[in-house]
Amino acid sequence: MPPKKKKVGKAKKKKADASTLSADDKTKRAELESNLLRTSLDLTRQYKLMQSQLMAKIMELQEHTNVLSDELAVTKRLLSETKDQAEKTIREKNDTITQLTQRIQSMESAYESVLNDALDAMASKVEAARDKWELESHVVQQRNKDALMEFGLSHVAL
Repeated sequence: MPPKKKKVGKAKKKKADASTLSADDKTKRAELESNLLRTSLDLTRQYKLMQSQLMAKIMELQEHTNVLSDELAVTKRLLSETKDQAEKTIREKNDTITQLTQRIQSMESAYESVLNDALDAMASKVEAARDKWELESHVVQQRNKDALMEFGLSHVAL
C-alpha cells in the first residue's frame, strides 16, 4: 500500500493546535511521543538484530554450501578414480583369463598328442603281443594235437 501523502495545510494546523493544548494534553502528547520513540527504537533494534541474525545464517549456509561443494568434488574425483581402477583391474583380469585359456588350449593339444602317441604305442604293443600269443597258441595247440595223436586220439573227436 503506498504511503499517504501529507497535506501541507494540516501540518500547519497541528502546530497551531499545539499552542492551544492544555498542560495535560501536552504531557500525554509528550508521553505518546516518548512511547512512539521508544517503540520506534525498539523496532529498529529488533530489525537490526534480525538482520544480523539472518546475515549470520546466510553466511553459515554459504559456508556449509562451500563445504558440501568441496566434499562433492572430492567424492566425484574418488568415484572417477575408483571407476578407472575397476576398469583397469577388469582389463587385466580379462587379459589373464585370455592368456590362461590359450595356455590351457596349448596344453590340451600337447596332452592330446601325448595320449594319442601313447595309445598308438600301446595298440602296436597289444597287436604285437596278440600276434605273439596267437603264434604261441598255435604252437601249444599243435603240441597238444601231436600229444593226442600219440595216444591215438583225434582232436576233432573232443
